[in-house]
Amino acid sequence: DKAYQADPKNGCAAANVGTMLVYNGKCDAAMDYLTQAVENKCLTGAVLNNFSLCYFEDGDMENAQQLGYRGLKLDPNNETILGNFSYIIDKSGFNYEPIKISLDNRFDPFYKLLKYEKETPIGSLTPVEALDFNEVFRNNYHKKTVVVVPYENPRGTERWSPTPSELKTKQMVNRIRETGYFRVVVPEGDYASMRFSDKVKEDEIKKLIDKYDADIVYIGMFKRHILHDKVNTRYKGLKKTAYVEGELPIETKIVIAGVEEPLYDMELSGIALQDGTTSDVLSYRDIAKIKDRAFADYAAKVNNMILDHYNLVKYPVHHNVVKYVKASIPRRPAAITR
Repeated sequence: DKAYQADPKNGCAAANVGTMLVYNGKCDAAMDYLTQAVENKCLTGAVLNNFSLCYFEDGDMENAQQLGYRGLKLDPNNETILGNFSYIIDKSGFNYEPIKISLDNRFDPFYKLLKYEKETPIGSLTPVEALDFNEVFRNNYHKKTVVVVPYENPRGTERWSPTPSELKTKQMVNRIRETGYFRVVVPEGDYASMRFSDKVKEDEIKKLIDKYDADIVYIGMFKRHILHDKVNTRYKGLKKTAYVEGELPIETKIVIAGVEEPLYDMELSGIALQDGTTSDVLSYRDIAKIKDRAFADYAAKVNNMILDHYNLVKYPVHHNVVKYVKASIPRRPAAITR
């Protein structure tokens, strides 16, 4: 900040201040600094990358993509910018034309260009760092409260100790809580005997949000566990393995406070496999284990859905976003040996 105050026309001084503001989740203040950076000739891949994060956070995917594209074009070998642009492509839901950069048209980073170094009066000024989107989201994440409404007990299990509702609700709570990102609350009341159709009523959900100051409300209803006999054909049919696929469908509703559309409102299934067998020879204990693993898979899917809503899931980088056009490079003549 002192470097910027000493020379407000220094684009990269402004960019460094803007970058630190972005890292600390203050995009509104950062935008002015980053705009000054671009206007004052600090047009680098890192600056445009950091700019794109603010547009992405604001939900402006088109501008986020455009700035990410330009940033990657300026610095095509920067893995952070590549990862961020790949992430924008995944999250935006619409494709962008792959960037094609010829091998003989590489762009040097800003700090390697001598003509710009001469225009920078502050020698101690460091190059602007390209921020990793996921790191910024995690750095600025503040815990949200998730209300997990207890499941309805299947008929005839109300007197069990513990009941299926208690067991499965606890498993779901632990799965969400163990991420370290959420506070999880189980509401008071006889929800284990309440019908799913009553739990998902708008007034009931609003009551839970108001009472527990909740950011998210999760409600689920078990359906019948299904076993499928299947054969896995591998190696072009040379190896066939019988296996059982256990499917546990659960009617699922996830509501975000203050958002009109639910995050999820349909059936979601957990899947578990048992190799080398068929359903007609499985014991009751085996079936129970498959059902438990299927529920664990379902709980992981719900957990990832909530994490992804807050951009806390890091996607694998699609390296084919950037495609290099192979240039014809003449081979060196073979060395003459004596």
